[in-house]
Amino acid sequence: TLQTEDKMASCLWTLSQTTRQSHRQVCSASQALALSLGKAPLNGVVTVPAARVPTLPRPRDVHVDLWGAERHFKAVLASKDGAPRVSKMRSGVDVIQACAARGEVSRAEAWLLRFRRARVFINVRAYNAAMHACARVADVVRTEGWLLGMIDGGVEPNVISFNTLLGAFAEAGDVSGAHRWFSRMTEAGVEADAVTYRTMIATCARAANAPLAEEWLLRMKAAMLT
Repeated sequence: TLQTEDKMASCLWTLSQTTRQSHRQVCSASQALALSLGKAPLNGVVTVPAARVPTLPRPRDVHVDLWGAERHFKAVLASKDGAPRVSKMRSGVDVIQACAARGEVSRAEAWLLRFRRARVFINVRAYNAAMHACARVADVVRTEGWLLGMIDGGVEPNVISFNTLLGAFAEAGDVSGAHRWFSRMTEAGVEADAVTYRTMIATCARAANAPLAEEWLLRMKAAMLT
């Protein structure tokens, strides 16, 4: 209906003006809405043909020196003087983040397993980097698996951890999954930030659920995060 279209257009316009999320997430949300309504672009939000919506490539930073990061980490581990724990942890996180930047999900996961064998402490930054690698390729199952692994391993997830998983749900348009983990986030005492609410709006928009997108927009405004 015209009312539904106007509501979603308003939500998407607010989201596009304020979001810090990836360009693809915002575009996918607007594309899903326009396609479901069978309309032209809303409020200047550009759409593309339906066949391209679920297959838009995730950008990869091919200039990141992954091999350099790996060599440095191996050198730190092989240090005869015994590298400090913090040096191992920092260089290890650098490797995972480099894997994420290049879209090397399996490589990131393999390195985390090596960290465990080398008794390198896996902190929240390392887990977040692994989750980010999975979320970049829209792999919800793996992203969720690493968050669960973090919790099971006794590492307390932060707002970035939850936002990363919510972003993966947004890519998939999985409203129920996003709501489930938003609830777990609040139950864990982690306070939602602006990115959290924008991601929830994007999830609803991706699923073409105008009333729910409007509800989350109002919740974001109520939380004074706009």
